[in-house]
Amino acid sequence: MYEELLIKMRDLNNLIKEKSMDIDKRGREGLKKDIYNGLADKYMIEDDIDLEKLADEGGLWAVDGSLGRIGSLYPHYISVIDALVISTKKGFEHRKSTIYSPMQGQVQEEDEFSFESEMYVKKEMARLEVRVTIEALEKETPKMIFMDGGFIRYIISCKEDFEELKKICIERGIILAGVIEEIKTSILGKELDLKAYDREILFSLLDYKEAMLIKDEINNKAEEGITSAFVRTSMKPYAIGVDISTEQKDAMKDVLKTMIMLTPKDSRGIPIILDIVDKKVKITDELKQRVLVKELDKDVYDRYFNEVRNFR
Repeated sequence: MYEELLIKMRDLNNLIKEKSMDIDKRGREGLKKDIYNGLADKYMIEDDIDLEKLADEGGLWAVDGSLGRIGSLYPHYISVIDALVISTKKGFEHRKSTIYSPMQGQVQEEDEFSFESEMYVKKEMARLEVRVTIEALEKETPKMIFMDGGFIRYIISCKEDFEELKKICIERGIILAGVIEEIKTSILGKELDLKAYDREILFSLLDYKEAMLIKDEINNKAEEGITSAFVRTSMKPYAIGVDISTEQKDAMKDVLKTMIMLTPKDSRGIPIILDIVDKKVKITDELKQRVLVKELDKDVYDRYFNEVRNFR
């Protein structure tokens, strides 16, 4: 029934396996030798971070954003954008929310897939994450902040806002770090002459608690003032990425220590505070339907946003 599809999947599988052979034939130790011979410094993370002291100095914040949608295809939808800061200290939280709809006329339709509109929403979510953090810093001062994602996303989406946040953190001695769950760079692949992304090279490469501190000289993010590291924070074979500003690069080891202390050994490798903020900021279907949709007149909702498939 699906023979043609199965053949295509097998072909893709074989193509990827051939690609993996270029990595595997170098061997785990061979790759590490090449990487630590001028591309990165090895750091085995120590469990000596004092979390009580961290709490006394303001605690740790985690920041994340979320997108939800009411409606269907362009232009008949409303994007609900939410950003949240949570803290390990005194239950402090700060939230910022907004909506966007092509019906507002903010973005012109470019094509049937409304790519420009989709990009606007993603950039607006990044900007909201930065703005909610800046607003929260007007009320409290943490010791460390974990952003959910790398710094490049913020630089592309809202550079001026992000530079403002960086400046505040540097001036007040607040460590700002980006934690990257899905690594998309090819820093190592380029230097090792491998046609591979860093995620592929790093799979099962690092030991638990092993970090690669990437040298700024080979890091293509360095021109944006970013210092990076890759780290294995659990027994799962995946590596996590970490970004920090070059002005705060001396704090990278403290960031890594904090991540290890807050990440369950048998988890997928993300500090638990980032999982918590991810769940708290989620815009659920219940919220959309029982709360937000109620703010629309029924005739407005049915004419513009109610999906025909809801009547199946």
